[in-house]
Amino acid sequence: STYTILTITSLLNITTKDLTNGAAMYVSSCQTYEGGFGGEFMNEAHGGYTYCALGALVLLLQQPWVTKDEKEHMEQLVEWKKLRGWLVRRQMSYEGGFNGRCNKLVDGCYSFWQGASLAILDVLEYTTTADSTQKKKKEQVDVCGDYGFSSGIYIPSSPDSSSLGKNSTTNHKPKNYGSLAFDQLLLQRYVLLCAQDVNGGLRDKPSKPRDYYHSCYNLSGLSISQHVLSGVNNVDDTDNDKDTIDNSNLKTNTEPKDGSGTESKEDEIFKTQGNNKDECVGNVDEWEQRVCCYGDKNVNVIGITHPTFNVCVERVKFILDEFYSS
Repeated sequence: STYTILTITSLLNITTKDLTNGAAMYVSSCQTYEGGFGGEFMNEAHGGYTYCALGALVLLLQQPWVTKDEKEHMEQLVEWKKLRGWLVRRQMSYEGGFNGRCNKLVDGCYSFWQGASLAILDVLEYTTTADSTQKKKKEQVDVCGDYGFSSGIYIPSSPDSSSLGKNSTTNHKPKNYGSLAFDQLLLQRYVLLCAQDVNGGLRDKPSKPRDYYHSCYNLSGLSISQHVLSGVNNVDDTDNDKDTIDNSNLKTNTEPKDGSGTESKEDEIFKTQGNNKDECVGNVDEWEQRVCCYGDKNVNVIGITHPTFNVCVERVKFILDEFYSS
C-alpha cells in the first residue's frame, strides 16, 4: 500500500513531507536478515514485497524536495549489499527464471518482481556513481529523468553523442548480454519458451494455466530485461562471436500490414498526446539496435516499461510533463 500511494502521488506531483513522514522508516523495518523485504516487520522476505519496498524507497529518494542529508539518512536505513545478494540468488541457473522466496520453484511473474528490483538498483547505482562512465553520462539523458524519476532508458543528449545510427563514426556492434545484474538472455528464454502458452497468454510455469496476472508480469519482466540500461552506449571494441545475437537485421516496421503507408493507430495516439515514440527514445531504429534480446528481434522485442512505475515510458513521460511542467 505504501508503494501504491507513492506511485500515484509521485506521478501526480502531490507527494508531501506530511504524507511521507515515517514512511522510509517503516518500509526499511520490513527488511529481513536475508536481505529481502517482507510485507510487514518480521515477515519472510518475498519478491513482490521486496519490489514494493524498494520502489517506495526509491520514489522517496527521488522526490525533488528531499535534501541531501535526508537522502543520506534514508540510504543508511537499508542494507543494500544484503538486498542485492538476496535478489541475485533468486535467479535459478537451470531454468533461467526467478523464484519469489528461498527454496521455492521458479514462477514467471517474478521475472518482473525480482528482475525489476535488480534493474532499479542498477539504475540507482548508474545515476549516482561518479566513475569512468561520467563522460558517457553527460552524453546521454534519461527519457523520464527531467523530474528525477529515472527509468534507465537512456538516449543520446545530441545526435553527435550517439555511437550508433546513420551519423555514427564507428561500426561497432553493441553488446548483446545487457548491463543488469542478472542473466537477461536466460530470463528471456524462460519467459518466451517456458512461460508462454501455445494458445496465447503467459503462465507461472509449464503445466500451469495461463492467466492475466502472469501474462502482465511475464511481459513486464521481459521488457525490463530487454531495455533497461541497454542504451548506455556500452559497445564492444571487437566484433561479436557466433554465439551472440546479430542486431544488424532489426528494422522497425511502422507501416500497417495492408501496405497503405499510413501511421499505426498507436503512433497516431502518441502524436495526438504530443509524445510519440520518436520523441521519447529518439531514433527508434537506432534505439532498438541496442536492445538485449533473446532470439529474433523482429518478433521478440516488446515495448518499454518504466521499472519503478511499470507503465510504458512514453506514458510516464507524458504524465510527468503534464503534472510537473507548471
